[in-house]
Amino acid sequence: MQKIVIVGGGTAGYISALSVAFNGRDKDIQVEVWEDSSIKPLLVGQATIVNLPSFLWAALGVNWYTNELNASPKTGILYEGWGKKQPDFFSSFALNAVGLHFCPWDFRELVRKSGFVIFKDQPVEDISTVDADWIFDCRGMPKDMKGYQNLISPVNSAILGKPKNCFDDRLWGKAVATPDGWTFEIPTSQDSRSYPYSVGYLYNDNITPENQAGFNFKDLFDVDISSTIKFPSYFNTEPVKGNVFSNGMRLSFIEPLESTSLETYLVWANMCCDIMWNSLDIRTASYVLGRMMKEIEEYILWHYAFGSKYDTPFWQHASSLMPANSELNNIGKEFEGKVWMDIATDIDHKEFGLWSFWNIQMWHSAMV
Repeated sequence: MQKIVIVGGGTAGYISALSVAFNGRDKDIQVEVWEDSSIKPLLVGQATIVNLPSFLWAALGVNWYTNELNASPKTGILYEGWGKKQPDFFSSFALNAVGLHFCPWDFRELVRKSGFVIFKDQPVEDISTVDADWIFDCRGMPKDMKGYQNLISPVNSAILGKPKNCFDDRLWGKAVATPDGWTFEIPTSQDSRSYPYSVGYLYNDNITPENQAGFNFKDLFDVDISSTIKFPSYFNTEPVKGNVFSNGMRLSFIEPLESTSLETYLVWANMCCDIMWNSLDIRTASYVLGRMMKEIEEYILWHYAFGSKYDTPFWQHASSLMPANSELNNIGKEFEGKVWMDIATDIDHKEFGLWSFWNIQMWHSAMV
């Protein structure tokens, strides 16, 4: 029997555990999650694109009738004030695809009830002390950034708020341009533990001081401030060391525009399963991960490249970060005027990062 231990009980830890249990369901394995009960999962509401919901349906049978996850459907993202061409743009998913908005605590409890994994209250300081055939290190953001590569992002801080007026009947997320960056609104039930953190004001504290950002947040949005966070953007250039896989914030982090993090963690967890059981070469997997992270970086920067309705120091900086030789502009031009089916059936073209060329064409048409 192979023993596989996931160290860390956050959302990425449970995604890793579920991926291993599901992909290894015909194998002789024991999957354990070791978590430190004194460290609570983040309460910020989570948003996905379309692959994670399909996986949860396949692995756990989650559906909209019983909705054990207490999730709300995400049919796309409404961008307000981005670019110069139009005031609003709805970046939609196909009608037969849907993302999710959910609370990390609800996801944690759902996986725990599944019976797929064994749970232990077992804090781990030194990952080398874990005795297992394979280990997933999901202990959160590393303290030492050796072996990590920075990703370019115009934002590095967020102020989280509780909305005074609930918008949980909305079937899409919102990304609202502000003078200092942008703000997410995640439709979250007032009964959810994530509700006090369902609005987030993203900004760069090297451009806007925290007190000014907080004042602007409350002035522009009807919220009570809950907490503040500061974050780097990065990815691990050594995601596999011996029998230890990094995942979650040990693997990567970049700002939440386009909801890339959870999808990245699922893609990587599935690749790790291929390494363990299907002879995927570690160097190949690491290369694919690195390329995907750089494409995610570029796609997010592309959103800023067209500016916003604000001509401020933040937007002047953010719109200058896009690489001049970006492939994205060429992709958008190539498919200009074509409908979804033309692009979806073009067998010579695949994805860029986590997105189909259809998503790229939509954004290009809306901005240019």
